[in-house]
Amino acid sequence: MKKITLLALVALFAPVVMMAQATWDNPTRVDTIKVKNDFTAFITACNSAKAGDIYKAVCAWDEGTVLNIGNVKPEMTAGTMWITSEETDLDKVPQMLIGFDWAKDLADDGQFCLKVENCGFQYRAGATATSGQIFYFNKRHATMDSLVIRNCDLSNFARTVYRSVPKADDAGVNVIKTLGKLVFEGNRVHYGAISWGNWWPMIYPGQGVSEVIIRNNMFYDLPYGRYVYQAGYAPEGGTGVEGQFYFENNTILMAGLVGAPNGEEFGDRKLTVIEAKQFGIGSTFYINNNIVMAPMAGTYAADLKDYYQTDAPFLSAAACLVYANNNVIDQDHFQTITESKPADTDAEGNYNESAWYDLSEQNTMTPAEAGLDNWETGVVFQDASKSQYWMLKSSQAYTAGVDGAPLGAEIGYIDAFPVPAAINITIDGPEYITYEIMPEKTQYYLGDEITVILNDHNNAAHDVIINEFQGWSDGNTDLTRTITVDGDVNLTAKFQGRDDIVAFFDMSTITKNTNQSTYAADVFFNMDEAYQAVAYGIVADTTGLNGETPAAAVAMVNGNFQTRPAKFGEDAPELQIPIISRRTAAAVKALQRDHIVIALNTTNMSELQFSCLVGTDNNAAKVQALEFSADSTAWTRVATVEIENGKWGKLEGVLPAEAANQEKVWVRIIGDITSDPVVTPDAGVGMLKADGTIDMDVYNAADAFEYIGLIMVTGNTANGITDIRGEQQTVNNGRFYNLMGQEVPAGTRGILIRNGKKFVVK
Repeated sequence: MKKITLLALVALFAPVVMMAQATWDNPTRVDTIKVKNDFTAFITACNSAKAGDIYKAVCAWDEGTVLNIGNVKPEMTAGTMWITSEETDLDKVPQMLIGFDWAKDLADDGQFCLKVENCGFQYRAGATATSGQIFYFNKRHATMDSLVIRNCDLSNFARTVYRSVPKADDAGVNVIKTLGKLVFEGNRVHYGAISWGNWWPMIYPGQGVSEVIIRNNMFYDLPYGRYVYQAGYAPEGGTGVEGQFYFENNTILMAGLVGAPNGEEFGDRKLTVIEAKQFGIGSTFYINNNIVMAPMAGTYAADLKDYYQTDAPFLSAAACLVYANNNVIDQDHFQTITESKPADTDAEGNYNESAWYDLSEQNTMTPAEAGLDNWETGVVFQDASKSQYWMLKSSQAYTAGVDGAPLGAEIGYIDAFPVPAAINITIDGPEYITYEIMPEKTQYYLGDEITVILNDHNNAAHDVIINEFQGWSDGNTDLTRTITVDGDVNLTAKFQGRDDIVAFFDMSTITKNTNQSTYAADVFFNMDEAYQAVAYGIVADTTGLNGETPAAAVAMVNGNFQTRPAKFGEDAPELQIPIISRRTAAAVKALQRDHIVIALNTTNMSELQFSCLVGTDNNAAKVQALEFSADSTAWTRVATVEIENGKWGKLEGVLPAEAANQEKVWVRIIGDITSDPVVTPDAGVGMLKADGTIDMDVYNAADAFEYIGLIMVTGNTANGITDIRGEQQTVNNGRFYNLMGQEVPAGTRGILIRNGKKFVVK
């Protein structure tokens, strides 16, 4: 028996630390989260929490990675879920794509707490989704001691950051539960509510809340935000709680819109900063040191600038006390707090029960009075178009709040504006080589850290190399490199491409599972569209089969293939490749096979060779064939390969001479139905019996799956340089030189140099 040492045991359980006593300093359990599975395990562990337990997740994945966690459905009903990180810089906190959709009612003892901090939360389906809340309690009893969202970057969401919808009783009446304290502090909320159909609040509790603290937050890039805060669902004044509401030092750069840009007639949609009529009678609102301004041209959603509302209310509340001091309000678009106050009597002179008990509004300022009348870069705000709004600590606004506090969110103040820097990346090499810069911004500044990622389309793991990277102009040889910007960045990446590439499909644009009918080559000769090969899906026409096995082969028609971004999943990441999947229906797989046909332009090319990877992890024909056709009707077999389940086979061959110098020829990759099947050994699928033979009943009932990846066609392309492209070669600054460095006309034969690359014109 293999011995497990104490050190091994420690390593085995390193991601989880169990504690005896549950306090903030000593949680019940601590998980270190680095990958999705860690997070899933943490959520599952939380489901067993009891009142008084604290389950803590410390997010610790690589900076710059957005961890795609997806939809999580916690069944946790008691205790505390605490999600945090050790990073406090909002530009560097761990980011995740996620949607919390609570699966069970919370315990009614009121001890539950959800606390998240020092993280970046984006909605799992992004800002353009038709619906979406990052934290969601949908038709659940949600009694909570506290909800704390602090120092988080909240972005890329469709509707709300937090929403709870009460659960109805048997009579269909909403049962309003309580939330003791809601703390929303030090957060950056941006890039949400970007579509007309997602006119929603940012914070939307459906509970009776005793205390709300919304402090030191920035709200921007939210063109269709309806409210910053809305207390929903409970009847007006129906919580029975004399709540306390603190709304302080928030910077709100958003506005509802008038009309609809697409012509829909939904009426004006005005932003109300706070809608809290559901607070109990006698609740108190403290509103201090806030900046509330509608965006101006060029700051965000510039295409919507003509639709900004006017006369929007600040606070909608009833029978309350309001104390407001030192707020900056853009009065071209918003009412002051006094103007938001309900009238004491209605039109008939009757007492208005919604009238506020008390109001004290002191020292309300216009933007000009606060020194915020100029939004140009370098004056008050910086980099307003994308991700950050800044003000100088030396500005008047920094000490214009109550008792010398800042106006707006302190997280938006800095000592000096960043110094812009230019990022210029040049590719010296084939046109198909691309790059991306992360994070993506419209403007970079000194001190920024950027990562430059080159996409050379090579796949070294499978020995498919179509160019050679010769390094950067500063001597660095990394395809992916991280740079701290200390001045303008001017870098050139040098590549030497192969001159024999006719067409190459690395499927690099496949990012998710989908169906499509064609896929165009990612790389093709001279990146001239005339040479772009296209792969087509050819499928068995099963429209009239009604699930019955046909007596004879059915017609093959144009149809869809499936695309998958990574196969095989059990392989190391560097071995996984995006693929085209042929899925032949079980009813016809013994008679016909769905296959891929590739149309090629080989004008002035010769000595053509083909290669690709083929495989399966379900069931397929053991023999995979490469066939050629000059007319897309009559096919000649060129090569075959036998495959094994879960392993890539290389299908390669030399195309016949008649494939050369044609405006269009075709090749196809097809399973040989006369060969033995390859089936998955997965016991759960049940294709193999205990003795290793195929269970034909299971096999016959299953579709066939045959995969193709890394398709490449090469050849002698020298004659294609002038004959096909002709005068196009002189476009794009492409002068021709001989080996002596002398400029020569475009039609000159011999060894020439153009754009730093040698080639032969015969």
